Amino acid sequence: NAPADAEPGRYRGTIALRAGEKVLRELPYSVQVWNFTLPDRPEMSAIFDDRHGTGRQFKEYTPMEAAEFLARKRISFDEIPAKPRFRLENGKVKADFTEFDKAARVWFEEWNIPLAYLPLFREHFGWGHPPKPFLGVQPYEGKWPYRDVDRGRFTAEYRRVCQAALKLMMEHLRRKGWQDRFILYISDEPHTSVPGIKEQMIALCDMLHEAEPEVKIYASTWGYVPAWLGKLDVWGIGVQGQISEENLKKLRDSGAQLLITTDGHMCLDTPYNAIERMLPLFAWKYGTRGYEFWGADWLTRNPFKWGIHAVHTQSDVPGKPQRIRYPNGDGYIFYPGKPIGLRGPVSTVRLESLRDGIEDGSYYLLLEKLANEKNDAPAKALLERAKQFAPIPNAGGRNSEKLLPDPDVLTKLRNEIGEAISRLCEVEY
Repeated sequence: NAPADAEPGRYRGTIALRAGEKVLRELPYSVQVWNFTLPDRPEMSAIFDDRHGTGRQFKEYTPMEAAEFLARKRISFDEIPAKPRFRLENGKVKADFTEFDKAARVWFEEWNIPLAYLPLFREHFGWGHPPKPFLGVQPYEGKWPYRDVDRGRFTAEYRRVCQAALKLMMEHLRRKGWQDRFILYISDEPHTSVPGIKEQMIALCDMLHEAEPEVKIYASTWGYVPAWLGKLDVWGIGVQGQISEENLKKLRDSGAQLLITTDGHMCLDTPYNAIERMLPLFAWKYGTRGYEFWGADWLTRNPFKWGIHAVHTQSDVPGKPQRIRYPNGDGYIFYPGKPIGLRGPVSTVRLESLRDGIEDGSYYLLLEKLANEKNDAPAKALLERAKQFAPIPNAGGRNSEKLLPDPDVLTKLRNEIGEAISRLCEVEY
């Protein structure tokens, strides 16, 4: 960590490994401090879901403590842990933002978190399921799972309470100046093959946009769904080949924003931690706001004793549960200190790779800006070389030895980019 006012130059020192008073080994190191600084607020978002409730017995930290720990790594939790409290009072929707405001001020003004999920209608439906009730009001007539209903038509009362709550939320955010720091995560991996899901998504987007045209609605679709063009504002795309570059262009040309969705691609068995390091490179090349991942601290066993998860049951569609075990390490990027007698979260190789990648992203963006301003051909060529490491399609995170055969390449590339930025910061044109 080099503070912003550190003098540029190369700093050298020695690490001594000791047993008591005896020096076992001395290792020299050197650190290059450049003549430029990275922004306090990362330009790219790296959003990881807070899963504090799963494996709670291993944890001795609060969600806010974990959020602060991740913020120091330039990574953010998905939602501000203190939620607004919505209620129906004499048929009218009301909200209490007191605790939410206290936490949000810390997130945005102290920790410089770039983006978070709106604490309202979060994953209002997932996979092949119908929408959730809201404030006790059901979305359709009849009983869950609402078989044979028109998924594109909600009850009038459901529309009324949902729209009223969204208006309250967005009006409050505008007063605070935070409205551009949120996206509304409406659905996790919507299963378009399930009858009614396409219509359900369109109806939800239309209902919410009618109340608040400026709200940015997000879904982790992985691919391109033509029926949702103009309905979703932010698309969660897969960069392993789930969407073509042609369809990416269609989304960008439509004015849609993009996030990379990455479930299942960051585990203990991702060689060289390549995908963790490379995600911001994909984000920069393909013009996304960053990436998101489904879990920061989802623990089904003590991770210091077990490298595997416990089997659990989930249901993609109503009434059809299935047993499944997620990949080793999937769903958590740091360890809880409690099982080894430490207070708070403990970092991992994967987490440090994620931070390196986010800082790489700042390097790409800064060099791109300077190269364009000064029309510098060598810098532009270096950026084009960087893009070659992020093809679509590719082998994917769990096959990342194919994606990045030499794990040192990105570190060497970053050093070259640092030298180019340093040169351009000194050049007068």
